[in-house]
Amino acid sequence: MIDIHHAYRRRRLDRRSKASAEVIEAMKRGAVLRMGHTQDGVRWWLTPSGKSVSAKIAAHVLLSPLVIADSDALFSDCQSQTYRYRFSNGNAPTRSVYPR
Repeated sequence: MIDIHHAYRRRRLDRRSKASAEVIEAMKRGAVLRMGHTQDGVRWWLTPSGKSVSAKIAAHVLLSPLVIADSDALFSDCQSQTYRYRFSNGNAPTRSVYPR
């Protein structure tokens, strides 16, 4: 017999994986994942599109070895606020490849 809770959990994880893959694909094309603090808490978004990214999806994206921190934290012991795609040569894109 199939456990319904397991099925719902599996479906939720599939949605999260798909959304994470979409964010990483946008980053591969030059988008940058940014984090900022607002009055409502922490906000994640992609630039230049401005698309919001949920905190759970951002956390999942940051687990990927394809995403590197830009080391732009306000203090040395704080989390970076900018993340970029890491290419096979170890470099992050220096400019957006989105058409203008």
